[in-house]
Amino acid sequence: MIRYAVILQLGLVLSAAGAESPHGPETGGPWWEVFDHPGLSVVIEQGLEANADPVAAAARLLEARQQVSAAAASGRPVAALDAAYRLGREKSLMTGGVEDDIDPWAASARVSWELDVFGRVAGMVDAASARADVRQSDIDAVRLALSTDIARTYIDLSFRHEQITLLQASADDARAVLDRAVRRRDAGLENPVVAEDARAAYQQAEHRLMEAEIERDQRMAGLREQLGGEDPQVMPGPLASFQLPPAPDLTRTNLYLARPDVTRAHHLWRAAEGDAVSSARDRLPSLSLVVAAAGEGEDTGDPEQWEAWAGPVLSIPLWEPRRGAEARSARAGVTAAEAEFLSVSRRAVKEIDAAWIARQHAAAMTAHMEDRYNALAAAATTAERKREAGLIQESDLRSVRMTAREAAIARDRWHAAGLTSHINLMGAMGGGSTRRLPDP
Repeated sequence: MIRYAVILQLGLVLSAAGAESPHGPETGGPWWEVFDHPGLSVVIEQGLEANADPVAAAARLLEARQQVSAAAASGRPVAALDAAYRLGREKSLMTGGVEDDIDPWAASARVSWELDVFGRVAGMVDAASARADVRQSDIDAVRLALSTDIARTYIDLSFRHEQITLLQASADDARAVLDRAVRRRDAGLENPVVAEDARAAYQQAEHRLMEAEIERDQRMAGLREQLGGEDPQVMPGPLASFQLPPAPDLTRTNLYLARPDVTRAHHLWRAAEGDAVSSARDRLPSLSLVVAAAGEGEDTGDPEQWEAWAGPVLSIPLWEPRRGAEARSARAGVTAAEAEFLSVSRRAVKEIDAAWIARQHAAAMTAHMEDRYNALAAAATTAERKREAGLIQESDLRSVRMTAREAAIARDRWHAAGLTSHINLMGAMGGGSTRRLPDP
């Protein structure tokens, strides 16, 4: 059992480390490669390329990266040029106290560079960078959810493929039993009740076959939707082509660090810390290097007055309640983001635990149903020999065969459940292609 207390330790470690870069080494290839099934791999990759959701998530990532550039631009030099034509009069020391027409032409130029002495701009850049990482986690989440959904649907269609084959054979046997019962009833050799029972059994077999075909068609429609409206490049084949992959190593207690929702919560925590740093330092003085020039005159070619200067400018905010309120709000945001990260991490650990238990149960039931099917298949083989020896009727042999097919369907259902539970476990662990936080 994975212990939840490690999450609290992780939170302290990340906080003490200043929430460093979350992009550790990749955890391996795509998670679906563990099935070693070419058809499944082709269809998942087809869905990731054709579905609109990953494309939209990638567009949001591009937008977030542009916001990082915009935040970084706040720390670069700024240049401005103003030109004006003015109408009016003035009375000043420049005119000797005499009212005179104002010089109509005026122009000024200014180049300033705010030095990020206290790290206000750096905090903005860190926050924007973390939000870009959030968008990357969103892409990972979309790809993981889409790939696991496609895999579950594909495996379910493989199960439906074998189920329909077995149900069709059972329906054929039920029809043969009904025809024989009707002939014997018409010849006066069989109780009419037996024929009616055989008809009911045949109708039930046909009904189950129709239900399975409807469910197959619905699953196929769902798969086409996941593939962007296209048919799968490789149609689902027999379920027997799938083998349950080996169980992943769960001896480590930080498997949840690869999950997109956990990395997303961590990046939001980083973004909140960047906002808090920027807001707190926005209340401190700012130092800029400035070069400025200005002039005015009767015409643009001969300014009567002009000035030019260069030097440092120190701005000291004395009283601005808005900045204080924003700083307090940002600090509260850090607390909320940290709590959300711990909550998401706890939920992730629980989901991994539950998925692991479900996989164990499915694997055990698959082995049990395999033994049951083998026993009934052996009984069907014995019944065939008895029928050849004239010891039992043809209807008895068909009944034994139908029972063995029911066991085969139950076995296949649990095999599909085991494969699905492994997919769920891969999803709970974040898959094999998502980014990880640094191990604690």
